[in-house]
Amino acid sequence: MSKKSIILFIILGYSFKSIYAQSTGGIIPFNTKEKVVIDTVKLMVSYELSFLPDSTKKNVILTNQLTLSLGNIYTKLMSSQYYGIDNLQKKAPKGSAFNVEGRGLAATIIYKNKKTNQMEVNVKLTDHNTYRYIESIPKQVWKILNQRKQILNYSCQAATTTYLGRTYTAWFAPAIPIHEGPWKFSGLPGLILDVSDSRGHYVFKCIGLERPKQQEFIEKYKIKFVDTNRKKLNSYIKNLHENFATVLEAQGRHVAFFTPEGKEIDNKKLSYPYNPIELE
Repeated sequence: MSKKSIILFIILGYSFKSIYAQSTGGIIPFNTKEKVVIDTVKLMVSYELSFLPDSTKKNVILTNQLTLSLGNIYTKLMSSQYYGIDNLQKKAPKGSAFNVEGRGLAATIIYKNKKTNQMEVNVKLTDHNTYRYIESIPKQVWKILNQRKQILNYSCQAATTTYLGRTYTAWFAPAIPIHEGPWKFSGLPGLILDVSDSRGHYVFKCIGLERPKQQEFIEKYKIKFVDTNRKKLNSYIKNLHENFATVLEAQGRHVAFFTPEGKEIDNKKLSYPYNPIELE
């Protein structure tokens, strides 16, 4: 195999450990250079997401830092790593690329439009495409409980729901009359500060709230998308985890993997753990 092919393998071998926001490794970031302002930020909520990329390995817990930006009409959830990334992209030499975190929900941007009741989800995969689907904002059916506890000095009340195959307990703050939360969660009479699934595979914890000291905007990026729907995208991601070499070779991409000793591995026998937040 030529030197060029070996370099190709090293890049792919690293990247495809992070096929989606459900496994390990890095991705080429969203291109945030070109954008359009869609709203003004009224409140920014920071969350830490702890998750299990492999449900059989309970001791391997990974984390993301996520920011929920709340405006008059739009909300936007995005990895906190993208704030300030414009400068890094501008300074990068022409034709070069760098990786950012690709685990958990770090490769996902979610916009909600309260006026149209539409939700837009953007997902960056390590096939270098950015996928987009648009659907109605989901309506979770919540059961509000009597349990209460303090989170960040706010009195919070518990609620439960089952959504896309997982059962969740959320803690919302009635003193913050915003019916939103992390990821796709919404619909409670107060901002959701903490929420976790019953198995502890996905745990969101609020780590801070801030009203911008200067004007901040909610922005959409001018990206070339592959339009799809949620079920098709999840099916494709699952197939990438289970048969990534076969899928990519069907797209005309050659993939080769080697052990540290230089022995080529049968890539058709390789797969990566898949423990998505959406089970349905």
